[in-house]
Amino acid sequence: MSKHMENSKSGNGYRRKASLGISLRITAIVLTIFLVASVIGLITFKRSLDQLANNSKAKVVDSVASLVSSSHGFVAGMIMHLQVLNSGSSDFKALDQEFRSAIDRNAESPSQVIISDLLKEMVESGILGFEIGYFAVPPAAGTDGKPVIVASNQDEYIFQEVPADIAELLTDQKEFRLFEDGIPEMGLEGEYLVTSYEFTGDGISSGEGSSDEIFWYFDFKPMGDLLSGIDSFYQKESGNAMLALGLVMGLSIVGLLIISFLVLGYLIKKRITKPIEELSAAAEKVMNKDMEVRLEIHHREEFSGLKRVFNEMISSISAIVSKTLAEEAGGETGKTAPKSYIKPKSTILFQVIALFTIVFIAAGVLSMLSIRKSMDSLVARSKETLIETEGELTLSSHEFGSRLTTLLEETTDQQGTTSESSIRDIISAISSKTVSPVQAELNQSLRYMVEYGLLRYSIIYCILAPGPLTSDYLVIFSSDDKYMYLEPPEEILEFFDKDEDSFLFFPDGIPEMGLNEPYLATSFRLNSGSAGSMEILLVDFKPMGEQVEAINNFYDRENNKLTLTMGIVIGISILAMILITVAALTYLIRKQITGPIDELTAVANQVMEGDLDVQVKIRPGEELESLKIAFNRMISTLRDLVEQSLNG
Repeated sequence: MSKHMENSKSGNGYRRKASLGISLRITAIVLTIFLVASVIGLITFKRSLDQLANNSKAKVVDSVASLVSSSHGFVAGMIMHLQVLNSGSSDFKALDQEFRSAIDRNAESPSQVIISDLLKEMVESGILGFEIGYFAVPPAAGTDGKPVIVASNQDEYIFQEVPADIAELLTDQKEFRLFEDGIPEMGLEGEYLVTSYEFTGDGISSGEGSSDEIFWYFDFKPMGDLLSGIDSFYQKESGNAMLALGLVMGLSIVGLLIISFLVLGYLIKKRITKPIEELSAAAEKVMNKDMEVRLEIHHREEFSGLKRVFNEMISSISAIVSKTLAEEAGGETGKTAPKSYIKPKSTILFQVIALFTIVFIAAGVLSMLSIRKSMDSLVARSKETLIETEGELTLSSHEFGSRLTTLLEETTDQQGTTSESSIRDIISAISSKTVSPVQAELNQSLRYMVEYGLLRYSIIYCILAPGPLTSDYLVIFSSDDKYMYLEPPEEILEFFDKDEDSFLFFPDGIPEMGLNEPYLATSFRLNSGSAGSMEILLVDFKPMGEQVEAINNFYDRENNKLTLTMGIVIGISILAMILITVAALTYLIRKQITGPIDELTAVANQVMEGDLDVQVKIRPGEELESLKIAFNRMISTLRDLVEQSLNG
């Protein structure tokens, strides 16, 4: 037999290689999978947030349109009221005849001028942020086209035909439409919300496009700033949510990978490094001609098969040497056949897969908790934003209410009552806690606003601050008589401490006023006229129960939908990570551990069968390189022992 010595090592000792390579490779694989899954999760989350932003914009448009539409009845009521003052009749059909005559003459009628002034007041006062309001006559009214008959900016639109896209709102029975690219026919650029209303013979919308329709009413509200604000809000909030989720994912990855690396290191040390050291130590003893060495075999360990073959190989070589010596002494020995080798299952693969399955699931749970927390926070702020939008729109209408009050006061003056005498009557009524004629008129105006659905108000009243007339805060005008001369709740009096018009949201209602559902209250400081020493605050109350419920339902659906989407994505990601990890680890462990073990076992079997010229093929840098070197040197030692015994 020829000698085959390993040239890369010399002497009886050898250097043991720490089994960190496979730990680093496995960790790198898992880190890569983690990062890819995290990127996919973040992209999906960002798209879901963008979808939420778009849906929220649609919800805002719907809410604004609903609020605007709720005021159309008030517009109809005011027109009827002005018609009564102007002609003594509330017959809209008579008004229709007047308008048709004006169209034929191409000249404005007195009623057109009065209603145009009302629309102009609405626009200039900023009610609901309108930019344009106009009335048109539909074709059913006996005209060839659909001309504008009254407009807030009369000179620009009077007697012009309504654009087809606008007219379709009523022909298609739609209450509103958002024109995202503006209305070029009207010279309007940017996003505009257009709401529509049908006036019938009795001034009430038919809602069905009936033949009784007399006028079409349209108002135009620019929405660019509002929707841009919502975009900015969601960009900021989604950025914060993405940052929070990214930090959670990043910290989770770092933390879990550290834990995984430590646990993986323990498993590899126990299942791979320690058995390699035991085998290497045993091989070194054999190289020192200790043929009594045997390895302890543990149940289901990765190297159990190799250890068993190693023990049998040493026993076999010992038997060969003993037989040779016995034959030389004239004795006989029986030949020991090598035992069959059953390849053990790779338990470390299942342990590592189980470890990373737990890690993936833990990372998924942490990500879902972070997403849910971010969404809950985002939804809460989104609800606040919608309520603030409602409050801001309501505040925009207060100046119109003030102008309307002035208009009614002027009407009262025309009926023979001077402003100063009205103030004296009010002062006298306050002192005696009675209701003056002027108070009664103004109370009736406030009732009109409530009854005709202006901004969905349910209560409007005016509060007089303590001063020369009273030592307490008192309600001196009210749409509901039961609040006259009562002291408002403390929460409402907070408006007096604010420097500008504002609103307060009461999610639990205002029990002191008998209001038990969510309410939005807004304030407006009134000019007290000649009674400059009086501080008067107008406060209106809007029930928000249905709106809050709709907002809650909307965002609950959006939240659940996003959570479900992310849950599915994360679940699929976890499953994909597990499958990819199984495939990658199976290949890696097969290449780095079980494959080399099989090679060593095969070589050991060949040695048992008497082939002492065999050598284990060594690949530089592989995990079991040092053990293979030790095996080759051990085989050389065994070959020397056998040759020595044969040569006597």
